[in-house]
Amino acid sequence: GAYEHQDLPFATLLEDLLPGQTFGSYGPLSAPLFRIVFDLNNTPTPERLEAPGMEVSLVVNEDKVTGCDVFVSMSENGQSLTGAFLYSYDLFSEETAARMRKDFETILRNMVERPGRRLSEII
Repeated sequence: GAYEHQDLPFATLLEDLLPGQTFGSYGPLSAPLFRIVFDLNNTPTPERLEAPGMEVSLVVNEDKVTGCDVFVSMSENGQSLTGAFLYSYDLFSEETAARMRKDFETILRNMVERPGRRLSEII
């Protein structure tokens, strides 16, 4: 069902379900629905798309602001993953965020080295 309605922005859904609240990108500004977002982009996206009468190109968003506590975005590029780790500066120190990012990298590395294992066995 989610794929049938994937063109509906999440904030619009929240506005319909919770009228009268002010919403940011990922939920209510005063009380978020969730605190951590993980985004995996694993569909190929060409650098340039062409269609009759128009040209479309990929634009990289350099915005470093997140509407939640932690936002992790990963993109699959052939045989590798690239990613971004954004966090709320109000909640986490730079050292804490660096430790969380390093722990996440360790989990990913262990998943690659031990395929087929449960996550609870890897952590």
